[in-house]
Amino acid sequence: MKAKTSDHLLRRALRFNALFSAVSGLALATGSYAVGPRIGVEPPWIVLAVGLGLLPFALDLFVNASRSKVDLGKVKMAIAGDFVWVAASIALVVIDPTGLTISGFVTVALVAAVVADFAVLQLAGYKRAQAAYAAYAVDGPELGTAEAV
Repeated sequence: MKAKTSDHLLRRALRFNALFSAVSGLALATGSYAVGPRIGVEPPWIVLAVGLGLLPFALDLFVNASRSKVDLGKVKMAIAGDFVWVAASIALVVIDPTGLTISGFVTVALVAAVVADFAVLQLAGYKRAQAAYAAYAVDGPELGTAEAV
């Protein structure tokens, strides 16, 4: 049985965020001309750009979560990016510069809630991993091994 480490929460949060971002990015990129008008975002290239932008973000999250030691600097950037996404989503709903449809309001709000959850989980995981990495920084066992538990 594989031992769970102090960075387990962080790795899971990063992987789920990566999966959600990749699926969302693919859906937006491939369906931008159908999704844009349906949610009230015109021109559709805006939706395409958002979708394409999510793909490298998702890849970076997945790669970082798969490393032997998670790069906490990249995690901080991901958390900050998620909080910026949530703030931008709130601004989009409040200011409504594109004339969002009801479906658009609901979609933006739900996605913002999911992204906020990822940010909070990643932040909690970051704090645990940071403490664990510091504890094992001086010739301690490699996280992910049975000795680290």
